Amino acid sequence: MKFVRFTAGLEQLGRKESSGWEDIHAGLITRPCRLGPKANGFPDYEINTMLKARLASLPDVKLRELVIELHLLRESNLSMPEIVTAAKRLQEEWIPANASKKAA
Repeated sequence: MKFVRFTAGLEQLGRKESSGWEDIHAGLITRPCRLGPKANGFPDYEINTMLKARLASLPDVKLRELVIELHLLRESNLSMPEIVTAAKRLQEEWIPANASKKAA
C-alpha cells in the first residue's frame, strides 16, 4: 500500500483543494490521513475505490455509504494486506463490474 499526497489524490479524483474539502465535509471523499507535521494524504486503495465509484456514476447516497465503509476499514485492526483485500472486496460489492467499460 502506498499513500498519495492530498493534492495529488484530489487531482486523481478530478477535484481542486477547495472543492475537495467540500466533498470531504459532505462525506463524498474520505478524510485525509496525517502523514507528518505538514503532510496529509490518502491510502492509494481509497483513491482507487472512490475513482471507480465515480466512474460507475454511483449516486451521492451510495458514495457516502462507501466512504463510511472505507473509514471503518481504515480504523479496523486488520493488517495492511487484509485491508487491501477487504478494499478490493468492497469494490466488487459496491461497483458494477461493467462500470469501467461504460466509462471507456
